[in-house]
Amino acid sequence: MNRILHSGNVDDPSLSLLLVDDEPTTLEFETRAVEMMGDDRYHTAASAQELFAALAQQRFDLVLLDLDLGDRVGTSILHEVRVMAPQSLVAVVTGDENPDTVSECIAKGAFDFVAKPISVARVGTILAKARQHIALRSKLDRCESDETGSLLYEDPPGHFLTLREVEARHIAEALSRSAGDRVRAAAILGVPESRLLR
Repeated sequence: MNRILHSGNVDDPSLSLLLVDDEPTTLEFETRAVEMMGDDRYHTAASAQELFAALAQQRFDLVLLDLDLGDRVGTSILHEVRVMAPQSLVAVVTGDENPDTVSECIAKGAFDFVAKPISVARVGTILAKARQHIALRSKLDRCESDETGSLLYEDPPGHFLTLREVEARHIAEALSRSAGDRVRAAAILGVPESRLLR
């Protein structure tokens, strides 16, 4: 079953998902679990052929990938997914709990590794971690370096601040919230008072 796919809106908390498993019951469970979590933008694939066809046509935020697809087995599937969709996070969901397989998956770029059977709670955890990772990646993408090598942060879009300016803004906000009390401002920021700009 396929639903509406990724709109490209980074502010949208729902994820575009590709659920991949050749076991119909597992695939059905995963679709119900993501729907329970509020995500309805997913695509399913029951074979390596369907997986690679979907990746060729669509960008996905997260791929839940079984390593045993009947027609293809092993971590080489993960490697191919990472090559075809380097921006996608890949969570391996498999019955193979061999420590060597886990290590190889992590080395090949798996975002997460989950042994079957998977629970609704675990699906929720994977989705939450993926959202957090995507949000952090989005913030990092808004940071750049200027010609002097200083990191710049874009806020709002089109207006760049140095990290020193961002720090000064945070200090000013903390001083404002603490009615000018430098000790309270330092406590709000969790830094020694000596770190506050004079």
